[in-house]
Amino acid sequence: PLAISLLTEATDLDPGFAAGWAALAQAHTLMIYYETVDRDEGLKTAERMALKALEIDPENAAAHSALGDVYRDRYEWMKARQSYLRALELNPDDVEANEQFAQMLWRTSHFEEALEYSSRAVELDPLSWLNLTVHAVLRYATGDRRGGWNDMARGMSIGGGENFFALRHKINMAVSDGKIEEA
Repeated sequence: PLAISLLTEATDLDPGFAAGWAALAQAHTLMIYYETVDRDEGLKTAERMALKALEIDPENAAAHSALGDVYRDRYEWMKARQSYLRALELNPDDVEANEQFAQMLWRTSHFEEALEYSSRAVELDPLSWLNLTVHAVLRYATGDRRGGWNDMARGMSIGGGENFFALRHKINMAVSDGKIEEA
């Protein structure tokens, strides 16, 4: 909520601030995972803000990525894919676009392709427990169990151990390996 408040203030002060609108759109897409908000309303708000950013700057990679998040969370997979690929065409180093696209590909069982984007996200931001958790699961799912466990351990040590998302996936990996006590 603080980020949304500050970004709203920024876009109120400068309605032509495309990057502000894009960041605000992304904040709203993430709110549905971290706060108790109406999912559909949050996605509508995010979509409106991402489109506002693109109206100002059609080549704003972050706005395309946020739009990808909206479509992904509406299960409009092809539209999401197009938005993420456009974001990455404009800025291949966009950590969030790489990470969120990897998560979409993971959800649709495209594990090998997801691993490529997840690898890039970890390369760009190696201290993100979220990036490491997603990467760990994808490595594990594609047969690199040892690498998956190594990434999981790194992610847990830098903050993931306090997050349900990371813990849930560590438990799933442990159960898959038959490590019931560890799970």
